[in-house]
Amino acid sequence: MRKLKLLLIFTVIISLLFGCKSKEAKVQEQLDLGSKYMAELDYESAIVALNKAIKIDPKNADAYKMLAEVYE
Repeated sequence: MRKLKLLLIFTVIISLLFGCKSKEAKVQEQLDLGSKYMAELDYESAIVALNKAIKIDPKNADAYKMLAEVYE
């Protein structure tokens, strides 16, 4: 029974560690989406993705630059 509890705790810890994306990875994912939408001329979706990136990391200059490009 004790081994089962340890295995369960270990499994939960591992899933928490690997299940969480870093802030940078989340921002990059949104930047990639924004870029994809811009290439497809889907500007509304690009704006949504880039605003999500800015919400995650308000100091990310790339997100602001890309957002400005959408509005050009």
